[in-house]
Amino acid sequence: MTYISGCAILLETGREHCLLKYRKGDVYLLVKNLKLKLARMEKDMSQTELARRVGVTRQTIGMVESGDYNPTLNLCIQICKELGKTLNDLFWEDNDNEMV
Repeated sequence: MTYISGCAILLETGREHCLLKYRKGDVYLLVKNLKLKLARMEKDMSQTELARRVGVTRQTIGMVESGDYNPTLNLCIQICKELGKTLNDLFWEDNDNEMV
């Protein structure tokens, strides 16, 4: 499905949601980390609780989930440990062009 609203297009695929933003001819692709959000929800953990456990703000966790922030490797590792997942489970790409 493709939703067009103003200058943003939301593309929904089987495993990801992408937000394309157009500004002065440039295209920015933000991939939402839905796997992180799902893993957090499976643990019945709020953004606030996960943030407290890994030593960041709730806003940081929200921005990682929404694709607005690229976390450091150390933060990725801490998040994985708290959620009982691997880096591959939450952050790595399956192939060259597809983020899961």
